[in-house]
Amino acid sequence: SRDAAGNERIGSDYTFTTTADSSVDLARGIIPTVDDTYPGYTVTPTTDGIIDPDGGTATTWASNESSTLPHWVVIDFGVDQKIRNVTVAWAWNIYQSRWMTPREYHIQRWDGSTYQDVITVSNPTIDSLTTTNFAEVTTSRIRVYQPANMGPIYYPTVIWLTELEIYGQADNTVPSISGIQASGITRHQATISWNTNEPATTMIEYGLTTN
Repeated sequence: SRDAAGNERIGSDYTFTTTADSSVDLARGIIPTVDDTYPGYTVTPTTDGIIDPDGGTATTWASNESSTLPHWVVIDFGVDQKIRNVTVAWAWNIYQSRWMTPREYHIQRWDGSTYQDVITVSNPTIDSLTTTNFAEVTTSRIRVYQPANMGPIYYPTVIWLTELEIYGQADNTVPSISGIQASGITRHQATISWNTNEPATTMIEYGLTTN
């Protein structure tokens, strides 16, 4: 520690252990769909695992400008996932020297036919990161939805971020297989059918032995 006069003291060592976290960023590597994109930008940086808020088009994504239309980012997992946290890393506007934290946005889940609000984030602290925890929801899609003209007060017409992270419990349970049947057996073909307890891909191996 150093005081105002420049006097410095070094303290003793202290060891601590961080708490294990079994949650994973389920959005990582999924290419999102968005309402629109500002010319020169792409959506790829939003889920590439790289947080670089002032990297411009290489490391951030920005929507096109609109004062009348909402902006949104959708992550489609393809299957149901259990979600309990959404973290957004905002871009840094080098021209205004400000974080692009919006005044309001909604975290929404897909219920099979429409998007439903999970939580509304209003007037978050203007900073590089906004982390939002909520009661666990099960859904196949998450949407971050910014209402029209609700971006930062100094640039309300866009949403601009460097990374979108969505956390939930990793699915480490293998699917169960049941009801395996062979039908329509002829000299040249057979139909194999089965059931799984969740959406899953399957590979059938066949031959003259059971190995």
